Amino acid sequence: MDPHVYEQVLRAVDVCHAGSSAQSERDAAYVYCEAFQERLDCIQYAFYLLQDASRPFHHRHFALHVVETWIRKHWKACSATEDAVTYRANILTIMASHLNADEPIFLKEKLVKVVSDIAKRSFPQRWPDMLDHLMQIWSVGPLQTELVMLVFRSIAEDCVSSTFNSTIPPARRKDLLQGLNASFPVLFPRVYRELELQYTRLQQQDAHAAAVILAGLQMMKEFLDWMPVTTPAAPDANFIAVAGLLLHPNIDTPQLLAMQIVAAECLEEYFSRSFGKEHMALLHQASLTCWSHLAALSLTGPVDDADTLLLHTHINRIVVSWGVHQLDDVLADPLPSTTLPVLQSFLSLLQTLFNHPSALLTEAQVIVWLNVLKHASCATLLPYINVPALWTTCLDKYFKLHSPDNDDTSALEFDDRDAYNAFYGNFRGRLYGILRLLVQKQPAAALTHLHDRLQYVLTVHAAGRDNLDDLGHCTDTTTAHIYHEGMASLVDCLVKSLPEVVYETPALRHHLGLSVELLLAYHTRDPWLLFRHCLCL
Repeated sequence: MDPHVYEQVLRAVDVCHAGSSAQSERDAAYVYCEAFQERLDCIQYAFYLLQDASRPFHHRHFALHVVETWIRKHWKACSATEDAVTYRANILTIMASHLNADEPIFLKEKLVKVVSDIAKRSFPQRWPDMLDHLMQIWSVGPLQTELVMLVFRSIAEDCVSSTFNSTIPPARRKDLLQGLNASFPVLFPRVYRELELQYTRLQQQDAHAAAVILAGLQMMKEFLDWMPVTTPAAPDANFIAVAGLLLHPNIDTPQLLAMQIVAAECLEEYFSRSFGKEHMALLHQASLTCWSHLAALSLTGPVDDADTLLLHTHINRIVVSWGVHQLDDVLADPLPSTTLPVLQSFLSLLQTLFNHPSALLTEAQVIVWLNVLKHASCATLLPYINVPALWTTCLDKYFKLHSPDNDDTSALEFDDRDAYNAFYGNFRGRLYGILRLLVQKQPAAALTHLHDRLQYVLTVHAAGRDNLDDLGHCTDTTTAHIYHEGMASLVDCLVKSLPEVVYETPALRHHLGLSVELLLAYHTRDPWLLFRHCLCL
């Protein structure tokens, strides 16, 4: 290795990162760095630099980038030689012995990328003892434990996720998955014990515990997509229970939200799996465990901060995932007694989140409610559904009353009123599907709601009082106009959904006539309100 070249590389990297460098100097430094990476021996310089943990972050990050580039270009040519074993040993030694306890995230992720790139090209055929090597590094300290978990996350992510697997040929993916599957009986209990240990340390304000837990959750999320459904809910290593517990840990750490989000993603992934009839008891138990943890969260009331809304969004995804993938299997006919507590807790959570101030959370649930209300076992489920509250939520949200201009939650979800209005077209269409089914099941209740809503809008909001134009007429932001616009859409929805029995039954026909009389009795000279009124008629 030429010391002159080594020093020149460091100076070039410094120039690239120095804000005071002239553009011409920076361009020349970029050219030199790119040319350096074309040298076949550039990896030797990179390893030498990485052995000095006192070097600045940008030096070491560049060295890792050099190793990453070299692996991509040259690993195939040397994979069957001793050089590959030597290079692999060098990077593992750096991971075990040449790191600082407080390495920045970008440096850790780069190191993980390098190790996982080697694994994806070598494991298991040319690196059969990878698990042993990584377990040795795992034992060095919390930083190494975190990094090893992230390496396994990266390998599984590239093998399983359709977003990442385009660079790995199918045969190579199959080999990797088989190797990981063979490693899992040793790996999973180790991860579970580590999470238990780090959770205890987290409660003791250990500075590194949160990062290790987060890495473990991220790793498990990628494995949950394909591991046997029994493994993560085993009695002696119940990861699903741990993930549920981490949704509401009694701790204070800057990484709390990140941990909660990944824990929720793990549960969402798990409940998207197919359990089959042979694992129904496991599904029931895992679901009840999850529901008990979700019930401990505060999911009601106004939401005015992005972190809370993000967490609630992920909690909602767990419930929706369960409803989409498990509901049909659980609703076996006849329903066993063990199923009812699962369904009761599920429907309670579903309805709580359906009434959330977020319109996006409500919209995400529509597919589940349509399945519930259309299902052959719906009559069995109705006692566990607060149907009046379901009516109220659908009817309330049919009105555009919560634009970003006047609602904190809406302001977090939509850039402006135009984006909000654009969303509402599809949103109403989805609510229409639920209301149509409710009308078919309860036509009398539909007529009552129609009459009550009409009476409220035509009396309390008979004329505009705010945001009027120069002539004293309503505008599209006037509260009265918003109510009348929503009422016109609601009348269209409910009346079109009425079954024939309404027109054939005198009492129901009379009930509908009362709403017609309200419409005929209303008078206005406001052109906006008159237009909406004509649509109602």
